[in-house]
Amino acid sequence: MTPPLCTSLPRPRLLARTCLAVLALLWVLLAPAPSRATALYTAQRLPGNFHPADINNAGQMAGVLYAEGGGIHAALVTDGAVTDLGTFGGTYSYATALNESGAVAGNVGTAAGTEHAFLFQYGHMHDLGAGNAIGMNARGDVVGQTGSATGAAGFLYHDGSMSAFGHLGAGNIGRATGINDAGQIVGESNLSVDAQAPTHPWLYDGGTLHDLGTLANQGVNSAVAINNAGQIAGYSDAGDGRMHAFFYDHGVMSDLGSFGGRDITIGGMNQLGHVVGTGNTPDGPDVPFIFRDSALVDLNTLVDPAVGWKITSALDINDAGQVIAYACRDAQCSAVRLDVATTVPEPRGAWLLLPGLLLLARSRSAPQARDKQA
Repeated sequence: MTPPLCTSLPRPRLLARTCLAVLALLWVLLAPAPSRATALYTAQRLPGNFHPADINNAGQMAGVLYAEGGGIHAALVTDGAVTDLGTFGGTYSYATALNESGAVAGNVGTAAGTEHAFLFQYGHMHDLGAGNAIGMNARGDVVGQTGSATGAAGFLYHDGSMSAFGHLGAGNIGRATGINDAGQIVGESNLSVDAQAPTHPWLYDGGTLHDLGTLANQGVNSAVAINNAGQIAGYSDAGDGRMHAFFYDHGVMSDLGSFGGRDITIGGMNQLGHVVGTGNTPDGPDVPFIFRDSALVDLNTLVDPAVGWKITSALDINDAGQVIAYACRDAQCSAVRLDVATTVPEPRGAWLLLPGLLLLARSRSAPQARDKQA
């Protein structure tokens, strides 16, 4: 069928060439493209002796510094500068969480061989007591896991005191993994002392522990992160021999799937509900992913190939879309920060050029029409 653009105009040779040029340009402009804008990331290598665990919206990062002499110290990175937070008199320390004011939570090894949770705030490191700090909110409330008389439980450090909680049913092993600014807490617990009993993810809200359920009511299941909208990300045994990522929102647990392997980990989630993590494959390399626009996407498909990095795992994401990850390039591996560089736009803008192309074609045909009339 002849395109309408050509049938509406006279047929001199010059006009025919114009018509073909217009059609060729339209073909390029309207060629298939992604149905939505796709983020492209660039990668910035982090200091070689620093390994990140968390990133805030200012781009600060908390994690582990492998200090000179082989020591392991909690550390904070701000604008590329690394601050060694020390060990609080212990044998080692490492950071696990960071909030928007730059407060850091983590753990320190004691001379007795146990671990204590700590909070580094206003230039000072505070010993929170025996336990492992995992998450923190903007107020400096810290959650994690501590020992109990019968096993282990989640804990909340708030207003200078630590309280233990977090068992479902007759369970004896639990932990708290994340807390938002409203004080909602997520975590996991076994349902009984039976070693074969599954663990379930839970939400602690308004003084009540809510069982979030699972995908198949078997194996290991956990809620890992919660944002200020109350959205929750975690992982669940799907009953097919594989761990699947899940997204819980307004009382509904959605199965995000996996990459075919047995395990999947959740690194973090931002306030937009974007989730990053790493899934393994049956017989290939691990897949670092981001969940956004209702799909799990391999981060390597979103990294500008020119940067040369192969992303191997994703650890956390902030509201600006910056991702902390591990990557390899030229046989060397390092921690990196992925920054959003640009987007691939949707194709709809090409249609805005159509009126101009039609006018161009008609103006080029006008001299030929006048010559013919003469």
